[in-house]
Amino acid sequence: MEYISTKQASLKWGITERRIRVLCTEGKVDGAFSLGNTWNIPFNAEKPADGRIQKKKQVVVFGGAGPVGSACAERFLNMHCNVVSIDKKSHTNENITSLVVKNTQASIAEACNKISDVDLLILYPTIYSNSQITKSTKQELDSIVDLNIKICFYVIQALIKKLRKSKGQIIILSSSAGEKPEPMSPIYCMSHASLIMLGKCLAVSEGKSKVRINTILMGPATNSETFTNLINESQIKNWKKTNPLGSMCEIKDFVDMVVMLSGFSGNKVENITGAQIAVDCGETITSALINQEE
Repeated sequence: MEYISTKQASLKWGITERRIRVLCTEGKVDGAFSLGNTWNIPFNAEKPADGRIQKKKQVVVFGGAGPVGSACAERFLNMHCNVVSIDKKSHTNENITSLVVKNTQASIAEACNKISDVDLLILYPTIYSNSQITKSTKQELDSIVDLNIKICFYVIQALIKKLRKSKGQIIILSSSAGEKPEPMSPIYCMSHASLIMLGKCLAVSEGKSKVRINTILMGPATNSETFTNLINESQIKNWKKTNPLGSMCEIKDFVDMVVMLSGFSGNKVENITGAQIAVDCGETITSALINQEE
């Protein structure tokens, strides 16, 4: 049999001689043996898998092309995860896999079938309504219920078996409006209250599978067009005054909480499930309501 040196193996496999000697010492190179200080490696020996390199985490972001979903996708991509965005349009970053869907159960199921595995599912329904009950239309009701409730349910339904296999987790990006009433947006509040309860139910039912489900209650963000397009600067100042911290969030604050709950940055979060964590500068614990004339 023909043998090669550690130097020749280093050139062949693209790793250092020192690493090769460690692998040989640990018995991970089939057929290798030492004579004194020299290792002899079979010419046809395969390069051992590097156990120091962990498998990349698989992150799926529903609503990944929206402002918060996109920011989440970018952050996890920078954390060396494989990221898939599911949305009605493609993500602008070509390094993020985009699955463009319609808001139907069939389209969601077809897209999710293309995903081999998932460690983290982030749900970010983006549609908002700003009309009181007497002014709300059937179209508004249907569109918000379809996206904020039905489609989120379909995504979870399509990926839950893969999450069970990976003992993964779901993070629902809901709204503080799901707990604190906004008289001018009852449909929106209702839909997010449903999402919060969905997260609680899943946390109980999926606990035996070691799948964790947590919900982030997002307050308004000063750099979110969804919010700033609805109110003016004066109203923003008044909104800040009602919050205990006298300030408002930015999108980065929500993303930071998603990363913390994921545990991908080394946080010990294995025992956190079924939580509703408000990232809203304390808005949900105040009694002040945002009112709008009928």
